[in-house]
Amino acid sequence: MNYKKKDPNIIVSPKVEIYIDKIAKRFKDKFSKVLVVTSGLRTPEQQARAMYNNFRADNGVKIQRRKYRNRKLFDEIAAVFTSNKVKDKVKVINEMTKVIRKQVSRKEYISQHLIESAVDIRTRGLLNEEIDYLVELIKSNASLMYQDKRNSNIPHIHIQLKSCGKAKSQENDQPIRLPFQNQIKTIWV
Repeated sequence: MNYKKKDPNIIVSPKVEIYIDKIAKRFKDKFSKVLVVTSGLRTPEQQARAMYNNFRADNGVKIQRRKYRNRKLFDEIAAVFTSNKVKDKVKVINEMTKVIRKQVSRKEYISQHLIESAVDIRTRGLLNEEIDYLVELIKSNASLMYQDKRNSNIPHIHIQLKSCGKAKSQENDQPIRLPFQNQIKTIWV
């Protein structure tokens, strides 16, 4: 493995790891630095927590809305935050988690992190030249897409598989494993 995980509990799916490891090797060969994966597969609760933290920033909901492709799913989650933001953080995250679980049960995914198709790479501590090279490595791979979030409150590059842009793909007969209520369930899409 040519990268490291911020936390050993982070799960990087094999279908993403193939690409990330190659990118990390080329990055390490050029800069003698190891890339750090800060997020991989997420449970609905982990996704709710990540979104809650992003919403808490100045104009967080408004700014985050521009970053999500499926505005309908986003708005369902954001409405819970907006109507409950004065309540206890844990309670709000629990309510947001319920919404995300309902979406997952409908096979709708606010984030590719929920279906083993995305990772986040830390950019804090990297020079712009190094981040630019990382972006070029990603762009050179036709199977990947990215979001450059180096200037966000948690600086990172979000990388995801292009082929998983729609979770309800008819052409993909592969199982998606979702951590849900402390067990792994297989859903065919």
